[in-house]
Amino acid sequence: MKWVDLLLLFFAGLMGRFSLAPVEIPILLIAFCCARLLIVALGRDIPILEVTAIVYCLQLLIGPLCSYYSPPEFYRYRMVVSSEDYFRFAIPAVVAYLLPIVWVRHQLPMLTEVMSFTAGRRVFQAGVMIMLAGVVFTILGRYAPPSLSFAFFLGGELKFVGALYCYFCRHHQRRWMLTGVLGVSIFFALAQGMFHQLIIWGAILVSLVLARELKRRSLILNTMLLTGGFCALVVLQSFKAEYRLKLEQESGSGSGILVALQHAAQSVTLTFDGVAEVMRVRLNQGWIVTSVMLHVPAEEPFANGETFRAAAIDSLVPRFLFPNKTTAGGREKFRRFTGLEISEKTSMGIGTIGEAYANFGVDGGIAAMMGYGAVFSGAYYLLATRGRGHVLFLLWLPVIFSQAIKSETELAVVLNHLVKAGLFVSVAYGLSHQMLFGQLRAPIDVLPRARSAGFRRSGVS
Repeated sequence: MKWVDLLLLFFAGLMGRFSLAPVEIPILLIAFCCARLLIVALGRDIPILEVTAIVYCLQLLIGPLCSYYSPPEFYRYRMVVSSEDYFRFAIPAVVAYLLPIVWVRHQLPMLTEVMSFTAGRRVFQAGVMIMLAGVVFTILGRYAPPSLSFAFFLGGELKFVGALYCYFCRHHQRRWMLTGVLGVSIFFALAQGMFHQLIIWGAILVSLVLARELKRRSLILNTMLLTGGFCALVVLQSFKAEYRLKLEQESGSGSGILVALQHAAQSVTLTFDGVAEVMRVRLNQGWIVTSVMLHVPAEEPFANGETFRAAAIDSLVPRFLFPNKTTAGGREKFRRFTGLEISEKTSMGIGTIGEAYANFGVDGGIAAMMGYGAVFSGAYYLLATRGRGHVLFLLWLPVIFSQAIKSETELAVVLNHLVKAGLFVSVAYGLSHQMLFGQLRAPIDVLPRARSAGFRRSGVS
């Protein structure tokens, strides 16, 4: 299926770039390829690449198409260039980004058998300690100074890693551990009104639980799960804005979360118009890209690689050596390349595809997106390949790649996260295993599922 997927994407890109067919046809082909990849991967792998493909297709192609069919009431969220001009850039740019991702996905074997390992009580105990450390980082992160907020954010991700350590031990308390971590994560997501990490980790946890629990994998079940997940995402997006607004108003109240939830639930109705509004506004990154296309180069000249070079430097140089490096939030680039104003409290970026156009235009932007896709998928390939020799290392991969999954995040933030999170995981993984096991390779066996019940085969007391 590798060549089928690659050829379908390639021809979809050609159709979009040269307007050889109605835009619905290449978008449908791309959506089919992305959905098929994720359906196949659920229960067989860690679906980081697959979720990335779905997100780009949804936010840059399907959402904008819905917006062209039925423009939003608020003019700011409308697509401000013609559908032909937008999709002649967006379709081939998304395809260019996805081609190396799909290639790498087919080069890597599914991790079904690798993930069917046994682990002993020492791994369970290590998981508990890592999980508790993650919870502590999450709690203290709310009070950490801005200069350390990213380090505490990464430390907070350890709660998921530790819970997965426990879960893969087949310990009788494993489900309670995983449920507890999810409960804590949901609480903090509600308290902050930020749900991205919860969504990403939720998709990964579902896939890993399926890989562990199901002896037979059903494409029908995976399709139903994907459909259910999409419906849940629409529901979340439909009430998120109202929830955040009410949460901010009730910030001084001890029952703020409950009041905000009740208000959001009462104010949102899942009608056809409500769902359409979510698709054309909440799940649509295209309106920002069209604002960039309208503003550049008419009002702002092409950056000619300036922001790409700055992103590479920012990701490699610490802030204390380069105090003027880019800060998270995307406001500066958003104002510069769209000509639109946003408040200092609003975090909004032009995304990687918008940044590619702002630097190089249509054809150069398409090439830049292919290069970005090659960097992202190449990094994943190297780390996933290493993980086959250190199986528990695979459970750390989402910590490194969670920010790169989003299409609205600017390149500087993505590269900074990949580099800093990669260093953090390398150090944290090595130190924790050396301290807890006296070696990098944990005491586990990679065995077929039929032999992996309980602790009997672990060889560890």
